[in-house]
Amino acid sequence: MFSNNLFVGTELSGNQIIKKQTKLCDILTYYLNQPTSADLDSIIYEVSIHENSKNPKDGDLSFGISAINSGDIDGEYYMTKGHFHTDSSKAEYYWGISGKGLLLLMDRDRNYTIHEVYPGALLYIAGHMAHRLVNIGDKLLNVGACWHAISGYDYETIKNLGFPIRVFKNANSYKIITI
Repeated sequence: MFSNNLFVGTELSGNQIIKKQTKLCDILTYYLNQPTSADLDSIIYEVSIHENSKNPKDGDLSFGISAINSGDIDGEYYMTKGHFHTDSSKAEYYWGISGKGLLLLMDRDRNYTIHEVYPGALLYIAGHMAHRLVNIGDKLLNVGACWHAISGYDYETIKNLGFPIRVFKNANSYKIITI
């Protein structure tokens, strides 16, 4: 079934598009250092999602775009919360649309890999891997995604345990800190 939804450049629009914003106040505890003065209403990232059904079933797909703003909290780059899929058999694809970033992947044993995200990059995320995007550029990072509509999201594990690495500014690049 097709609808009047549009994907133009870095934007999704239409009657079946859900838009979600994550502000600093929603993600502050995910950062290594807590700033003493910051605008807690600053938007860290936005996600636009097209879901085909309110009652998804096996085989249905969802499509979305994550837009992570450029910036940092005490030197640590802006990032998404990150999550596991509750159904670890359901994989996902990301692709870079604009900007420069990193995709952090982590399994439940906290083994991790890091992949560069740039326009044209296509990244496969196995269903058992937690994933987080980090904007390491000075412009908006836009990343497209397609996933099984019944994958489910486990944000709580990441909120409680975090990722074993952090990405900080380092002169003209970035540095990875293991924690």
